[in-house]
Amino acid sequence: MNYTYITDFYKSRENRIGSSDIPALIPHPVRKSESLAGYERTAITVYEEKTEITKREPAGFSARVGNDIEGLPLRYFIEEHENKDVARDFYKGYILCKIEKETKSDGLIDCSAFNNTDYKHNTESMNDFGVAHADCLYVGKKPFIIEAKSAQFWSVKRKEDLYVGYDFDLKDWQGIPLKHYFQIQFQMALYGVDTAYLALLYNTSEFHTWKIDGNKKHQADLLELAEYMKKCIDTKTPPKEKAMNASDIQKLYPIVLEDFRESVGKELEDAQRIAKEYTHAKQQIKQWELKERDCLDAMSVLLKDTREIKGLIGDELQTIAKWKDTGGAEKIVALSKIKKEWPEVYESLKDVHLIEYQKTDRKPEIKLRMG
Repeated sequence: MNYTYITDFYKSRENRIGSSDIPALIPHPVRKSESLAGYERTAITVYEEKTEITKREPAGFSARVGNDIEGLPLRYFIEEHENKDVARDFYKGYILCKIEKETKSDGLIDCSAFNNTDYKHNTESMNDFGVAHADCLYVGKKPFIIEAKSAQFWSVKRKEDLYVGYDFDLKDWQGIPLKHYFQIQFQMALYGVDTAYLALLYNTSEFHTWKIDGNKKHQADLLELAEYMKKCIDTKTPPKEKAMNASDIQKLYPIVLEDFRESVGKELEDAQRIAKEYTHAKQQIKQWELKERDCLDAMSVLLKDTREIKGLIGDELQTIAKWKDTGGAEKIVALSKIKKEWPEVYESLKDVHLIEYQKTDRKPEIKLRMG
């Protein structure tokens, strides 16, 4: 774990890539002209801000309110995961530190004096090219980061855009905006922790949290991206219009990797050939299944009410066909029905270890149908 207390927030971020800058460096997977950060922030605007070609507009009133109430979702999270006493002590130190900063013209104070719990505020972690300021860092037995967010309900609820907004039915990273996922992964990489939580206070009185596990591959790609941007800043070399190309996005973006990948070239040709052979094989199976059913029906006519029929084949009398009894045996009711209609029986089966869970597996499902 790597952290110190903030001394000069703006100086730390002056020539380094901050975790809040990361989403601006990544194009939106669908709206390629936009970054994940939105607000017309891109790799180019980050470069211009860091090299002082342009000045970033001061944060508006809504950003100020968000900053002012940042401590509340942190307090509520600590209450849920620890207790109210620890949450109160944390919040007291957090507010006193904030007020003390405002009394200083330069805002420079010793933040460590206001930290009296294992939940640390006003910390930072940096390397040669990146810096992160986690909203809260837990330094106990299993360290983690808490990222605090606040918003109005309808502005955060996920709509048609899969990559923006929150899904309150999901508990892990897939329920949060993609820009926050990358921001938090970057923080975890710099702080050296494996777990983070996003705590959202929304609709003035609703509270929800999501857990985000560290992904080393994504973190490595984000660090590489930040280092590239730092070189651009140091050498006064503007980055490409998009700091990441399509293959970079596919490497970084977990949903693309998990959900689909576009085949091109020889791979596409191979995929089409396999799909065509598969379609032909399926058609052959159906034709032979129909043929099998026709043969069984024809043999039934020959058998009639005789148990079996035989014939002299060569020099040997051989059985050609016979009736075979099917069904009539005992069978157990479907487990799903037992669980629904006789839950006490289901629990008893679990208690005596008569219910086994099959390991999940997967196999290709070829969807393309070719003639």
